[in-house]
Formats: sequence, structure tokens, C-alpha cells
Amino acid sequence: MTCVYIMTRLAPIALQNPSSGFAEYVFWSSDEEFGNKTEITEVVESKNPVSETDSASSVATDTQGQVSTSEKEQTNSASSAPEPQEQETNSASSEKPIPAAETKEQETESVSEKIIEALDDNGAGVGSVGPTEDEIEDVKETEGLVTPEAPSAPESDPVPVPEPVEVEEELNYGPVGHILIDCLLKLLFSPPFGVSAQPEAHEGKEVLHSFKFPSTYATDCSRAEILLCILACCSGTLFYPPERETSEVPGDKEKEAKDLGQVKGYKSLPNKFIHYLIDIEDGCSHKYASMLVTSLLQSIVGYDPIGWGVPYNHVLFYDVKEKLMERSLHLLCLLLDYTKNELKLPATMSTSLGASPAFHPAPTTNTGSGIDQYDNLFVYLINQLSETDYSTMLRGICSKLENPIMAANTWMPGSTKMVKCNQEFLLLTWQLMRRNRNFFRWMVRDANVVDLVYAILHFVNDARKDPSRTLIVQLSIFILFDLSSERSFSTALNKPLIKPVKTDVKNDVNVTYADFLIATLARLVLDGNPSLQSLWEYCLVTLSNISAFVTNVSKTSGVKLLRLFQALTQPKFLYEHPLNYRFCFFLLEIFNNVLQYQYHGNIEGILYNLVRARRMFQALITFQTGQEGAEGEVLTKSSNVPVPEWATEEWLLSWKNSLPIQTVLVFLNSVVPSIKGLYKGTATDEQAVLTFLRQTTLVGILPLPHPILLRQFFPLPQAYRFVNEYLWSLVFLSTLETDLFGSLAVRLFLVK
Repeated sequence: MTCVYIMTRLAPIALQNPSSGFAEYVFWSSDEEFGNKTEITEVVESKNPVSETDSASSVATDTQGQVSTSEKEQTNSASSAPEPQEQETNSASSEKPIPAAETKEQETESVSEKIIEALDDNGAGVGSVGPTEDEIEDVKETEGLVTPEAPSAPESDPVPVPEPVEVEEELNYGPVGHILIDCLLKLLFSPPFGVSAQPEAHEGKEVLHSFKFPSTYATDCSRAEILLCILACCSGTLFYPPERETSEVPGDKEKEAKDLGQVKGYKSLPNKFIHYLIDIEDGCSHKYASMLVTSLLQSIVGYDPIGWGVPYNHVLFYDVKEKLMERSLHLLCLLLDYTKNELKLPATMSTSLGASPAFHPAPTTNTGSGIDQYDNLFVYLINQLSETDYSTMLRGICSKLENPIMAANTWMPGSTKMVKCNQEFLLLTWQLMRRNRNFFRWMVRDANVVDLVYAILHFVNDARKDPSRTLIVQLSIFILFDLSSERSFSTALNKPLIKPVKTDVKNDVNVTYADFLIATLARLVLDGNPSLQSLWEYCLVTLSNISAFVTNVSKTSGVKLLRLFQALTQPKFLYEHPLNYRFCFFLLEIFNNVLQYQYHGNIEGILYNLVRARRMFQALITFQTGQEGAEGEVLTKSSNVPVPEWATEEWLLSWKNSLPIQTVLVFLNSVVPSIKGLYKGTATDEQAVLTFLRQTTLVGILPLPHPILLRQFFPLPQAYRFVNEYLWSLVFLSTLETDLFGSLAVRLFLVK
């Protein structure tokens, strides 16, 4: 256990300067290279060992890597020395400064040898980098640690097994980083350190039940520390500078590139520890990778924060399984997020009805079926999950995401334990959706998907005004957008919502999940943080995707949609940016889909409000540059909005003539003349109008139904980069209590 603690602290220190070569020399040099490397250009920023009794001068290393003498210390030493000046001069002249390169070589060689020695004393079979199938059964117990074994020859090799020899003289175990990862994985599944008994393999069962790992409190603590050590080894990404590559389009911004094929794909920052873990050909053992995936998923999904339901049980006892779950979440998300090859946008982006979005990685060098299609071993293993595994995972994720809502709505405040890893669970959901599209297509057809939507919408509603929680809002909107591209998801939103909500729809009768979604996204646009304006288009596209399939929308949700239309067609908003008119297109698509495909299902919620807000559509049609529109609620003569220089007639005609407003105008022109005679100034006017709309048919009046357009979510490189940085920020914040990176070159910034 002490060895694990030491390696956990050592890894971030060695990785804090990616360009220095220190970590490269310590972790990725084989044992044959120790002592043979004579030139190291970079300098370790540490004090050189100089004896105080040998010299009166001190040697310090400056920022340029040159050796200089500290005059201040030299003066102090000279004034306090009792010996004669001649003797002191001879002593100073006899002391030779230690070259910086030699100093670094000595330090890195010493650190590397100590790692080799520690791993050889405490690891299991470090003589072979690639673990074999029978290594778990062959491990031996020595005070909770595993004794080393001599490497064995392959079965097909007729050469007999040689006699054991000293590690440092003859055996070449490969890079120290490989040995370190292999030993940590072996310790994770070796009794009695990582498990209380030998892991039991169950062939023919689902992945989540393919292994059984007996555990106790002590083994859970050990497993949590081993996972922290692996995370520390993989933390080199934290120390990269924030600069990133943007676009391959010369002299142009990425967001302005018209051809999406010109946008450069996403590729993870280099991380040799993660690369070794996920590499299919030259990485860690596939058996240990399978056991690791199963163990991580079991720790994540199987964690139960409530237990027997005893109030305040979390106050009395320390729950080590929560820490194990948190670190399992971090490691699994990091492994699934890493990409060796560049991820590019697909060549074709189909938006027809029924088309499913797909994840399009760049083609690898391998061709064929099965594992050869993947460049990430853990992505391949995640794709081997069965539908039974999918169901178990989705139920487990939804229960953890709903836990904060449940804990905040109890009769006894603080009586239920609140899981604080909701952001990590959202990241895991995102990774599973993007890396395993079979899971995504199964999830949108499952009945429990509405539980996931319920939890996500609560996070969006609670965090929409908090600047420090904008990241969770962005990730939530990404997930909702991706889900809305499937018809099955939209129809599932028509289920009644019986759980408590905090939006305006809570006062309506027969509220559905679609009402909750519409009200939450509308509040994000109308009453959210201004920094989230970049998400408005995602919100409106999500509403447009579901609009052709949702029915029985409540009155409150219909009013929210009309308020959105009112706010986004104001002259002030249209003049803020040349592209703000695009929001009008998305809102008109929503109303057109309801009129064409869900007329009788949304009369009370949407169509009645369309009739009441008819002047807003007329004002948009009569809107002209440099003057106000006709009498109405949106464009009034009294408004005094300055017109920018770019708002010319050409700009207005470029989008106004293509507005999809014809269907709405035909509907209004058909029903408004008849409805005017129904208003008598009594309390029954509303029911009379609703009765008229229910009895009216628009067959042969409205234009021919347009094809249903489902926009799909294809993440740009910025989205993958955002998820990666978001994930590493959560890993860093989770280690503050252990002060793992506290004294290193990682700086936080304040969000105001």
C-alpha cells in the first residue's frame, strides 16, 4: 500500500512539465537505457545537491537552464567562515559546478531505478509486460502484496525456461510506464489486496455479470487507492497549455467555414499512459482490460446511496464505495474519451425521417470486422454489451441522477444521502451515447429514457442562471439534442408526468414530459444566463425535432412557445446580429409541424394561442428595414430601435422571402374570420372558440404536408474538446481533498 501511495504522488510531479522530457525519461525508457543517456537538453527545476561543508558557494539553476552562482549566499558564507581567506579560496576553486544535464540524468536515473525496485518488490510478475491468462491463479500472497515471478517462455517455444536472474542486469522489462500500469492492474484483482478472493469468471453471461469480485471494506479502500494511482499516472493532460488547434481553413475562423469537410477533426492530446491502456495491439492485456471494464461498471451502476433507507445513515458511517464509484467514473470516462486517430465529420449528413445519427471515427489501418474496426480497446469492450447490460446501466444512471432531486424533496431535511457525481454521470451518458450507437438506439426506445430526461431537465432548470454551472447546462443540451433526432424519443415524451417539477407547468392538468421539456428550454432562452446564448439554436432545433410527434401540449407550454416567438422577432433582437433571423425559421417550423401533423392533438395548447397572437405573424411579414411594421404586439410604431449599417434591403430580402410562414398564414386566414363572430364578451368565449377549432378540418386548405425534418447532432471538434476539458476539470476538483495536484502547475480561475 505504501508503494501505491508513493507512485500516486510521484506521477503528477513527473508529468507536470510535458515538454521537459523528465516524464519521458522516467516512465518511457527501458531498463537498458538507464545510465546510457548522456544528453538531456531540458533542466529539472529543482535544487542541485551541494554539500554545505565542501564549498562556500551555492549552485542554482536559472530559467534558461544555465548554471550560475548566487552572490548573496557566497557573501554570507564568506563572512561567517572562520578559516583564513586563502583556504576558503582554494576550497571554492576546487569545487566544480555540477552540470545541469548531468544533474537531471542522475535524478531521473535514481527515480527510475527506485520505481523498478518498488515494482519488482511489490508487483506481480513484472518480468513480463503482457500478462498471461493464468497469472491471476499463479499469484502468491505475501503480507497483502504479490511476490514477483520469473518470466516464462511461450508454450510454443521449445526452449526451456531459464534460471531466475537479477532484474537490473539481464532482464529487459520494457518501459517503466508499462510495468507500472501492468502491476497496478494486477494488484487491482489480486487477493487479498484488491479483492478478498480470486475473481470468479462466469462465461456466457452478460458483460456486467461476467466476473464476480469478492470485496470487503479493506479491499474497497485498496481499490480506490489503486484507481487514484492510475488517474495520477494519466494526469499528464492536465499540464498541457490551453492553446489548441482550430481549423485547417487558412485565414478563416472555424465557425465561418462553409464546407464542414474543411473543419479539422478532433484528436486527443498525447497521453502515453492512457494510450497504453486503450491500445489494442501493443497495450495492456485484453483479459485485464475486460476485468477492468466489468469492475468499473459494477462499481458505478451497483452503488446504492440509500441502502436500507435508514434516515441520516450517511452521517454515522463513512461510505468508501462512494469514493470507489467516483474514481471508477473518472477512469472509465477518460478511457472512453481518448482517441488515437482523428475523429472527423461524416461525409454525408442525412436528415430524413428515420435516419439514425452515427459515430464516424476516422478509418484505422486495420480493415475487417470485430475488434479491427476500433482504435480503442475499451470502446470495443463497451460495444460488446448486451441489451440486458443496457437496461441495468440505464436504470443505475437514472437512479443516481435522480438522487439529488429525491434528497432535496424529503420531509426530513438532509436525511437522504445526496450523490455529488451528477456531472460525471452525465459525462458517462454522453460517452456511452457517442461511443456505442447501439446503446443509443436502444435507449431512445426504452421506457426509462423519460427518467433520464426528467433528471437532465432539472439540472438545466436549476443551473440556467448560475455562471459557475454553465458546463452542465451545455452538456445537458447536447444530450437532449442528440436524443431528439430519433422519432421514438419524441413519442415517449407524450407520457404523463407525475413527478414533482419546478416550472410553470406544475399547475396544469395532464402534464407530459414534452411540456416539461418545452417549458424548461423556453425558460433557458427567455430567462437564462446571457453566456448561454450560443445554446439557443440547439434548444430550438430540439423543439423542432419533437414538434411533429408530441400531442396534448398544455396551455402553459403553448404560451411559452409564443413568448419565444415574440422575443426572437423583436427588431432589437434581429438587429443585434446579422444571423439572428435564423431563430424565426426554427419557431415557424415548430408551428408548421403542429398544423400539418398534430392539429387535433394540440388545439387547446398551441392552435388557440396562435389565433390569439395572430398580429405577431402579420407584423413579421410587414417588417421593413429602417421603419417599423404594422400595428401589432411585436413591431410597434412607438419602438425606437437604431438600425445598424449592415441591415440593408438586401439583407432583409435574403431571409424574409424564404420564411416558412405560409402554412401559419393560411390557417389564420381560414379560421380568424369565423372566430371573430364567436366573441361576445362572456366567460364562454374561450370554450366556443375551442369547440369551433375541434370541429374544423383543414384538409384541402393547408398546403401539402412537408417532409418531416429531423436534424441530427454531429459534434464538431469543439464539442469533443469541451467534453475532454470538462472531464479533466472534474477529475482535478475531485482530488483537492487529497491535495494530489495542489502544489503543481495547475491554476484555477474564478467564474463570476
